[in-house]
Amino acid sequence: RTHGYWGGGYLGNPLARSELSRLDFASEVMSVPGTYLPTNNYNAAQMQNSEYGYAVGGNTGITYKSIIFRVDFNTETSTDITETMPDYYYDGSATQSDSYGYVVGGRIGTSDSTGIRRFDFTSETLSLIPAVTEEVSRIFGITENSHSAIMQRGLFNARTSNLSKLEFSSETVRTHTAQTTVAMEGSLAYSNIDNGYFSAGYSPVSSIGGSIYDKRDKIDFANDTTTALPDFPVSKAGLGGFTNRGTVTRRRTPKTIGYFMGGY
Repeated sequence: RTHGYWGGGYLGNPLARSELSRLDFASEVMSVPGTYLPTNNYNAAQMQNSEYGYAVGGNTGITYKSIIFRVDFNTETSTDITETMPDYYYDGSATQSDSYGYVVGGRIGTSDSTGIRRFDFTSETLSLIPAVTEEVSRIFGITENSHSAIMQRGLFNARTSNLSKLEFSSETVRTHTAQTTVAMEGSLAYSNIDNGYFSAGYSPVSSIGGSIYDKRDKIDFANDTTTALPDFPVSKAGLGGFTNRGTVTRRRTPKTIGYFMGGY
């Protein structure tokens, strides 16, 4: 509850990094605690509970990975766990309820995935739940409240403005009634108690040579409607970010601030 962490990432040659960095929320000072991920890695899916942060799959810059590793928030050390994805996995994302993490979409092997795999934080094992109705890959936004997660969908070679909704209680997925303003990938999503937000991203056709957006949309969790907000200050994609969500199992605590970092 006192620090935010960044692991790995992409930084030129060598292509991927393994350093673990942290931000002290009280002083807003960045530091490197001197520990590393088990492998150089970027584009992994991330999820967390109150004790650990988890990274699923990813890309070393040379090969794709199927491993799952965890970062212990108390010791700030990282360890491979026994469970792995069924094939190398990258360009997906993850979300979590109070009890489980959910690894969503991405590229499994050479194909886009419609699968959602539930990660049991207690046993650290995966199980497959009903799929989404459309492949979801690349890096896309997920925002959640206490009941569900809303996910921005997109194919590997085409983007859509469709959203999917994962209900945590029934673990079923349906097409969300609202859509985003434009079709995009690489958007950042975050939430407070009442609303989810999708901000910025790549063009609907290609992440190379296409447009980069400054659009922002607000999702009202109560009625599943979308409202277009004033544009982001600058067009960006591939942003990082987080909210000041208090406890990691943040369903009961108010959140008032969201942060954006970097981007393309």
